[in-house]
Amino acid sequence: MKYSYLNFSLIIILLFVPLMLVGGFHYSRLRITPIEEFFVLQKGEIPEVNQTTWTLKVQGQVDNELIFNYKNFTELNSQRIIATLECVEGYVGTAEWIGVPLKDILEMAVLKENSYDIVFYAADGYTDSLNIEQALKANVLLAYQMNNVTLPEEHGFPVRLVAPDHYAYKWVKWIVKIEVVQEDYIGYWEQRGWSDEAMRTNFSSWIIHAYLFSIGFIFGGLSFVSGQKLAPYQNPYKNLPDFVKKPFHVFVSVSFLTFSIIIFGYWVYSTIDLRGAIFYSIHGIIGLITMLFLLASTILLVPWFKNKAKKQKFHRKLSAWGFYLYLISILVGLTNAYLGSLLRQPIF
Repeated sequence: MKYSYLNFSLIIILLFVPLMLVGGFHYSRLRITPIEEFFVLQKGEIPEVNQTTWTLKVQGQVDNELIFNYKNFTELNSQRIIATLECVEGYVGTAEWIGVPLKDILEMAVLKENSYDIVFYAADGYTDSLNIEQALKANVLLAYQMNNVTLPEEHGFPVRLVAPDHYAYKWVKWIVKIEVVQEDYIGYWEQRGWSDEAMRTNFSSWIIHAYLFSIGFIFGGLSFVSGQKLAPYQNPYKNLPDFVKKPFHVFVSVSFLTFSIIIFGYWVYSTIDLRGAIFYSIHGIIGLITMLFLLASTILLVPWFKNKAKKQKFHRKLSAWGFYLYLISILVGLTNAYLGSLLRQPIF
């Protein structure tokens, strides 16, 4: 008896691992990263920028060309946000940024009707851009402080772009000029094949999906092991506690299917809302196949299938494969979250 409960406890612990990993990842995003721990990347050497001689020019397709020095720029109305900088290679850091909303600067300059892109020029020669719609978002800043101190040199002093919805290569550092242009500007990394949109997955949508997925996995695992105990053949799950009977199996299986339907429906909604298409990632396609297996295994239980032994055999096989695919989908999702964006690339 003690041995059976020990086995069951170990199974429960294993089933909670994805939920604990998601919780840990969530905490890492909420935690402010100390500057000394914050990752630093750039394409070349850190340029030397003199605060007293530095200027920021705003020109191009505008009615009012602007020029700021450090003093009058930092005296403008500022905004404080907490935003996560995420590199496509997987590095992540969250900081509190203080800066001037880019929207305010562009409103001061007054954009001309044919404006298309906002181009940012760095002191080291690096360039990148945002389109007008992206640039006018309220959370896009020209930051001059990071974690309540003057922006460190390696993080873009005196001013860097903070664009929370985009990957790190859009967060131009050491900005010396902003130019409004009529065409779709192709930046340094975009010329080398990287996405011009560089949109990050919305974290709030992703984390809800991840929590639901992890809870569903617990029910799925319990459904799998209880189903194995009820199977008419010998297997390692036969020694589970006595309460693991048919009513238990039915309850956890229905819960698993219900959670899976909710998760899949939420994924479809958020994916269409964010990307305009369903078949976007390997993770999503595995999820779709998983749902087909789970629904097929459920349909096999309806009364009009007469060969009871045969349908139960197929039911167990389809359910097992559904759970295996569910596990693979979780592993792909966690790999995606922890190791970067390689699996986010469209496959169609």
